[in-house]
Amino acid sequence: MGNVVVICGFDVAGEMVAKFLSMPSVLEKLVATGSNSESAKYVAFDLDPDRVVRGSQGGYRVMYGDGSQPLVLRTAGVTSPRAIVLTYDDEELCAKSALRIREAFPNVPIISRLSIHAVYLKYFLYSSYCP
Repeated sequence: MGNVVVICGFDVAGEMVAKFLSMPSVLEKLVATGSNSESAKYVAFDLDPDRVVRGSQGGYRVMYGDGSQPLVLRTAGVTSPRAIVLTYDDEELCAKSALRIREAFPNVPIISRLSIHAVYLKYFLYSSYCP
């Protein structure tokens, strides 16, 4: 399952990202940029079993686990993600996740619903906080 977009968190924002990535016009553009129809898809991760079940029953590709953990991604078969989308609304969780992902996948774009730069400054640069 290489070259997929990974969605971390399948709340309302995660579902919106999944819907967007499933739109035919978006799939066409992803395919045109070098993906085949299978790899142009996404996989979402969440730690809430109810969200995973509801998402799966709704036809979404949702797995149980912390998608910001590189080992979880690799165990799920995600070896070279196309991009990673963080839908968390918790600043600290978002910052820690972004750092883990950046370390494991240095060239993969990370898209966040929060400003990662502002979160990084708040938690890491201007404090003695260490993840």
